Amino acid sequence: MIKPWFIYVVRCSDNSLYTGITTDVMRRVKEHNTSKKGARYTRSRRPVTLAYVSEPAYHKGAALRGEQLFRLRTKTYKEFMCKRFRENVENGVFVSSAHDIDAYRRLLGITKDKEIAEKTTNKETENGQEQAGGG
Repeated sequence: MIKPWFIYVVRCSDNSLYTGITTDVMRRVKEHNTSKKGARYTRSRRPVTLAYVSEPAYHKGAALRGEQLFRLRTKTYKEFMCKRFRENVENGVFVSSAHDIDAYRRLLGITKDKEIAEKTTNKETENGQEQAGGG
């Protein structure tokens, strides 16, 4: 079986973003934080946290091209993609089964599904009370 390649983005301690490619996102984030195998750029900006992971590419060349295109984007666009990624992880929404959503949740510090569902229910209840009281 061919291992998929992912474009990933980590947020450094100075709030800058570092983009790279890997076949194992969890291992790579750990390397950025703990070993000399992490990029030189991130070594002086530890700790880093996972901010974005792309859909899988099944050829390294495709991942490299995607990484280059992502790096050319504006910081505003990258921040938007990071925000959207976090929302997808919170909601468990991914097209590919290659993603390890539980591992992403741990890295992002996101609570379990049950707690997320309770928060959503509480927000919906509050919104309903506000709308009912305002009419």
